[in-house]
Amino acid sequence: MLAFIRTWPALSALGAGLVHLAVASSSAVWMSVVLIVIGLTELTWAITALTLQRAPLPRRSLAVALLPIAFAGGWALTSTAAHHSGMAMRMGPSAASVSVPLALACCLDLVMAFACARAVRLRNRQHRVARPVLARTEPDGAALGTAQTGSGAIRALAGILLGAVLVAGVTVPALGATDAGRHAGMHMQM
Repeated sequence: MLAFIRTWPALSALGAGLVHLAVASSSAVWMSVVLIVIGLTELTWAITALTLQRAPLPRRSLAVALLPIAFAGGWALTSTAAHHSGMAMRMGPSAASVSVPLALACCLDLVMAFACARAVRLRNRQHRVARPVLARTEPDGAALGTAQTGSGAIRALAGILLGAVLVAGVTVPALGATDAGRHAGMHMQM
């Protein structure tokens, strides 16, 4: 993966994990348990990916990245059906307030899923080609775990900063749209 965007999937998983934990704080019990597990899994994956500088366990991580998207889609269908059948009171008071944060978290999860799918594809391609490899390298020619110097390090740092700004641009509004984010605004006015 290009050094410029190497950290973006981990940063996206970090943002999605924070959003899922914030949504869990004001959801129904069954939904909170699922969102806490998803959020903690995403945070763990993000820390591991930043440490290893690659997608850890890409096949399993792909399933983990797609799970929140499937959960949000199922929740959206269930809440829409409950709303139309008059059962909206049973869904809880926060049913309408979690759709925007979950949709934004799903966008962040897609970045993680694309990175995992790319890692699976590259791994499958490497297994098909039977050639001796002296050092494990990324497609752009940089060896894994090697220090970058000069303009490569500057580009990597610029990529990290740009990725952080992009993820923050999605995560902060998503956190602000949760019940926890609305209550945080009241504390700042005091």
